[in-house]
Amino acid sequence: SDVNWAEIIFVSALTGQRCLKVYDAVKRAIKNHRARVPTATLNEIIREAMLFQPPPASAARGAGKIYFVSQISVMPPTIVAMCNDPRLFTDNYRRYLERKLRESLDFSGTPIRLILRGKRLREEIRDASK
Repeated sequence: SDVNWAEIIFVSALTGQRCLKVYDAVKRAIKNHRARVPTATLNEIIREAMLFQPPPASAARGAGKIYFVSQISVMPPTIVAMCNDPRLFTDNYRRYLERKLRESLDFSGTPIRLILRGKRLREEIRDASK
């Protein structure tokens, strides 16, 4: 499902059983929604994920490479991965990277935005002239 990051709590409206657990879940979600993760930690998680399962490669364009990863904002946590070409990463591989981030970090109760950003045109021109 699209909101598999959301915590599920079973409560009873009839008896009120476990209703107070909702407040604890909301507090955890707020804490995770505002969480900051060091760049070194993000880079290590993504590097290990890519070593375990490399991105799919095409004969025409080659394989995708991620150079570094950084968190640029919170509420929701937004993570940018600088890569050679975002089009080389399939939707399945993006979900795989997000899943690996969730397994390694506690982002329960909040969505994660994972943005793959390629080289800018100016950088490509500069690199080509070298």
